[in-house]
Amino acid sequence: MHLPNRKILIVGSAALCAAVILLCLGVAWLSPLGGLNAPEAQTQATLRIRVQDGHTGADLPGAEVVIAETGEHYHTDEQGYTPDIPVPILRDTRYDQLHPQEWGEISVLAYCEGYEDYALFHLQVEPGQARTDPVVMMFERDQLYSQPFALVEGPKAEWVQELLDRFRPR
Repeated sequence: MHLPNRKILIVGSAALCAAVILLCLGVAWLSPLGGLNAPEAQTQATLRIRVQDGHTGADLPGAEVVIAETGEHYHTDEQGYTPDIPVPILRDTRYDQLHPQEWGEISVLAYCEGYEDYALFHLQVEPGQARTDPVVMMFERDQLYSQPFALVEGPKAEWVQELLDRFRPR
C-alpha cells in the first residue's frame, strides 16, 4: 500500500499552500500600498468642491470635477457643489529628511461647457479632514485665445516659515 506516500504528499501540499499564503500576506503588508510603509495610503480625507463663474460668482451646475490621483469623475449640483469626495492622503515625501509635511496633496481638474479647463495642483488634505472650502473659479472661453487655467496651492505659511528659518544663512 502507498498510504505513507499519500500522507507525505498531502502534508507537503498543505505546507506549500500555507507558505504561499504567508508569503502573499507578507508581500501585501510590506508593499507601498499597505502595511508599515504606507500608513498614509490607508487614510482618507473628504472634499466638497464648489464650482463658480469667475466673473459673476454664479454657481455652475453640471460642471465635471475629476480627482486626477483616483481618476474619479463627479458633477456639480444646482448650487455648484460636488458630492462629498473621498480622497487618499498622498504625502510628498521629498522633504521627510528636511522638514516633513503631515498633509497630502491632490490635483483637481474641472471642465464646464463654454469655460476654460481648470487645474488646481497640490490641494492640501489632512487625514480625516472634511474640506469644504475649495472653490473653483472658471472663466468663459475666449474665441480668439484659449488656454487652460492652472493654479497651485502653496504649503501652509507656518511650514514654509519653519523651512526658511531652518536654512537661513547665519
